[in-house]
Amino acid sequence: MTIQKFDSEPQDRRRYFRNYILPLILMPIVLFLFNWLLFRNHAPPGEQPVVEQQPQQDVVQAVVPTSVPQRGFDGTILEGGRRLVVGGDGFGDGSWKFITGDWRFENDQLIQAQLDGFDHVASYEEPFREYVLSTQLRHNQGIGGGLVFNMQSQDTFARSHMVRFKEDNTVMFWGFFDENNGFNGQGFAEMSIAEGELYKLDVHVKNATYDIYLNDSLVLADNPLIYDQGYVGVTSSVSEVRFEDIQVYPIGGDAVGIAPRGNDLLENVEAISGDWVFDGGQITQTNTDGFDFLTGLNLFAQNYSLSTVIDFTEANTDQDIGGGFIFHMPDRNSKSNAQLIRFVDGGRSILWGRYDENENFSGEGALEVPYDESGVQELRINVIGDKYDIFVNGDLIVGDISLNSNEGWIGLVSFSGPVTFTDVNLSLEGAN
Repeated sequence: MTIQKFDSEPQDRRRYFRNYILPLILMPIVLFLFNWLLFRNHAPPGEQPVVEQQPQQDVVQAVVPTSVPQRGFDGTILEGGRRLVVGGDGFGDGSWKFITGDWRFENDQLIQAQLDGFDHVASYEEPFREYVLSTQLRHNQGIGGGLVFNMQSQDTFARSHMVRFKEDNTVMFWGFFDENNGFNGQGFAEMSIAEGELYKLDVHVKNATYDIYLNDSLVLADNPLIYDQGYVGVTSSVSEVRFEDIQVYPIGGDAVGIAPRGNDLLENVEAISGDWVFDGGQITQTNTDGFDFLTGLNLFAQNYSLSTVIDFTEANTDQDIGGGFIFHMPDRNSKSNAQLIRFVDGGRSILWGRYDENENFSGEGALEVPYDESGVQELRINVIGDKYDIFVNGDLIVGDISLNSNEGWIGLVSFSGPVTFTDVNLSLEGAN
């Protein structure tokens, strides 16, 4: 074996380091870089990357504000549905504010008639959080109607969200307005709609995201919210739009039936108990047991006037027969905590009161009423705020009766039978 002598001269030391030591240092580094370049775009087996589908971007790129201004309100969490346009005609509904545009009320509908200009907005007086905002809208001329929501002020659409149809009738688009009224698009869906046809447009506003539905079909899911609660409204651009119904209701809850007129109310009935037979313009409860039988009218309301004509002539006059209204029901399928007003003794007297949470009735009053042998009586109640009045055949019988709450579901009630109801009418203008 030959032993090489190590030369101590500097030149020999450098040569030894370059030829023997440096390759040993560089080799692991080169191998590491080669592997990193080769596999950097590949996930390990069993851990494939998830690709999330993003909404198509509108012409304007969305810009998320770095901070959201402090709001001066706490939005209402709804317990039941609520129709937001009530009160008939004209311009006098103080619960709405017309920010821009030519707005008017007509037959419990809201119309924007100005054909020029963009982003005409009407806003409702109360803020909400975690809700469904729903409208049924019809374009009389032009295309451009939609919804605004989570507005940070009722006075301006700055700092709010919007979804509407584009005026060239090519897409529906959505996004938000910043503090300077600048619109930031978050996406769109290609579609066209027809003038004169009725469309249902909903937004489901959740804790941090929202969904969009058109005619109950999902258009967009889980789009991020910039503003998590606020005021709501409707909007129109370069178009005349008729909003034929506007309502809010809890996510996962029930929508409120559009208030029809006259006997159309009976087309929405849903029997809760008893044997109800609908025949054209009348409905009859035929079960003869001594019990309060209910049918719901699929209406949830606050201030209104409700009337009907009740016919007891087919009933056995030897029995206590009654009929009337159950109203301000917190649960549309239960008497729990609801109010009751009905005739007794075949229409010769009335009684009123309320049910407790266990559906036990507690009477609050009873009176004999004018009666003729026809066996037909007209009953009307006017509900205003936390009070209501009772009328029989147009005459005030008792007034200013206290209510447990200021809103709820409405239905008909029959004690035994047969009892027939006709001319069921609802006016959302409150007392006459």
